[in-house]
Amino acid sequence: AIKPLTFMNSSGICIKELIEYFKIESKDVFVFHDDMDIDSGKVKVKFGGSNAGHNGIESIDKNIGKHYTRIRIGIGHPKNNSTGVNHVLDNFSHDEKQTVEEVTNNIIESLSILIKKDLDLFSSKVNQKQ
Repeated sequence: AIKPLTFMNSSGICIKELIEYFKIESKDVFVFHDDMDIDSGKVKVKFGGSNAGHNGIESIDKNIGKHYTRIRIGIGHPKNNSTGVNHVLDNFSHDEKQTVEEVTNNIIESLSILIKKDLDLFSSKVNQKQ
């Protein structure tokens, strides 16, 4: 059986195949991912940059380069001596589920801004609703 981390850490392979099949340039790719260095429920967006130790992003960088838009969704740091791996893979608490739903709705409402690549406005709109 494939471990979840193994699959996620290889996400760049899938993205490379998709952009080749659909003839999409990497600059037109949007990647949504979790980020423990951002407070839970907050969103940061940027074009390019480092993988900051995120294995899935490292895989994408290796396969398509670094020129794509990253939407980083904060999950906060682990609590109660939990490891980073457990924090990422554990189920959300009730409060965390509500936060994820709010963030998801805010992102959906602002997708047209993101698609236009107005990253500052997108970030401002998504985060002001919380």
